[in-house]
Amino acid sequence: MANPSADSPAGPTAGTTAGGTLGPTAGAAGGADGTGTPAAAALDVPAVSEPDAAARQLAEMIGLLSESEGAPLIAAYAESNGVDGAAEILVRLKPELRSKLIRELQQSNPDEVAEYMEALAKAAAAAMLTNGQLREDAGKVVDDWHAAAARGDRDGYLGRMAPDARFLGTDALERWDLEQFTDYVNKYFAPGRGWAFLPDERVLQLSASGTVAWFDELLASESYGELRGTGVLVRAGDVWKVAQYSMTFTVPNDVAENVVDAVSRSEQ
Repeated sequence: MANPSADSPAGPTAGTTAGGTLGPTAGAAGGADGTGTPAAAALDVPAVSEPDAAARQLAEMIGLLSESEGAPLIAAYAESNGVDGAAEILVRLKPELRSKLIRELQQSNPDEVAEYMEALAKAAAAAMLTNGQLREDAGKVVDDWHAAAARGDRDGYLGRMAPDARFLGTDALERWDLEQFTDYVNKYFAPGRGWAFLPDERVLQLSASGTVAWFDELLASESYGELRGTGVLVRAGDVWKVAQYSMTFTVPNDVAENVVDAVSRSEQ
């Protein structure tokens, strides 16, 4: 990111400043139990108020286990929550592990497998809708975050960031925690004055638990052309927060050597 002044650190922006690359400007709208079998206590891990969130958390945990370790957990969960509940976990696992678990369940619970498969089909349709909504909600938070910056909405911008968030700028020295980044934002934000980057071509992915999302996107700047942003969001309850964001210039390979030389000279 660039220098808003000769003696201050670089920061995100859409406009130019004297002697700087990117500087603020007026923004436009724009466990196991010792026997090798997972302990029953492990079933208490996803004890949360929302069944859907519990299924996601247990799926994430089972995703780290082998099929021989995960199948007993699935069976125990089915006993407590029904086959439909177990299917909600299975549908969130990677296909290869899910197939292995179903084979393992067929050996230990052959009479229930048909029920699992029927419930699995229903859960797959429901999970697709749920994941789609989670992606949409996460993407909207990022869009709203960028929009708040463009209109100089300090509270709207910082309020969409997690308490332990980090912002990484285009300068190697720009590694800010939220307190440091807040100090920077306070210097330049005012109503109608911030920095405007228009996001495009975002690719966003979700963890199995649905509580973490990571993404990359292109950013259009009126003054600096195309940049790239990458970030992580975390979800607490129904609220997504930006936990990390990194902004970089996109450097074509055919001019990379010249850029490296220029950076080297600037450090001398």
